[in-house]
Amino acid sequence: MAQRWLPWLALASLPVAAPLSALEPPSTVARWAAACNGCHGPEGRGSGAMPALRGQSADALAAKLKKWQEDPEAAAATGHVMARFSAILDQETLRALADHYGAAP
Repeated sequence: MAQRWLPWLALASLPVAAPLSALEPPSTVARWAAACNGCHGPEGRGSGAMPALRGQSADALAAKLKKWQEDPEAAAATGHVMARFSAILDQETLRALADHYGAAP
């Protein structure tokens, strides 16, 4: 008789499944932030030659991204790789990224 309950006990010991909200795809900002973190280090805290994004003001970050968007040739001429990335950001995502990194030290 105890053997019949063994499979049920095994199922009961499994962790509870993640809520459906955890299965939703990440937001646009989360996807872009993951790309930023690839060069700028974990959570944008800096990585070697790449500057930290955290600790800068959101307005300063937004201004830099907008400057590169407005004059990508000048940014690219200086060898600045960010010209390519900033060129494809829409204004809403640009501001959201600036707020994401500028919000926390």
